[in-house]
Amino acid sequence: MFRIKNLVLFLAVFMIAGLNAFAYPQFLEMYKADKFTNPKNKDVICNFCHMSESGGDERNPFGQAFEKGGETFTPVLRSQFPDRFVYPISKVNDDLTVHFSDPDNKVAVVETGGKRFVVDVTNHTVDGKAAAPGGDIAAAAPEAVGRGSAGNLGNGKPQKAAAWDFRIGSRRSK
Repeated sequence: MFRIKNLVLFLAVFMIAGLNAFAYPQFLEMYKADKFTNPKNKDVICNFCHMSESGGDERNPFGQAFEKGGETFTPVLRSQFPDRFVYPISKVNDDLTVHFSDPDNKVAVVETGGKRFVVDVTNHTVDGKAAAPGGDIAAAAPEAVGRGSAGNLGNGKPQKAAAWDFRIGSRRSK
């Protein structure tokens, strides 16, 4: 009887320990199939998300962010790990970068001041909050909005610290 209990206990411990060893190779395949996968990373192994090459152990920062994001490759995750993904980026200035890391082209990730904001151009939201109507850009005076011409910059209305007045538009050439 004692041997059977030991055998059952051993098998249970072995099976539980073995669960991590199987890990989730489908996540690795999802990464390889992602539209923005960095071609340099096509031959990655388990340590892409885990601390060891065999996987099944603690996750590295990328693996932790992937798990926290619902085990999907989100535009924000892509923008946090630019070494693992290749997509269009527009560096406007030293403090403003726009990441076009959504394969569906519905959202952009705007990075400024060390923070990232998801701008959903389809639903007109920023980080899930509905956009409010802005002022008339063409009526703004250049001295009220800083350098450049009034037609290219914000409307100069006062903002709280770290607030945004964001508008995307285009003009047709004649």
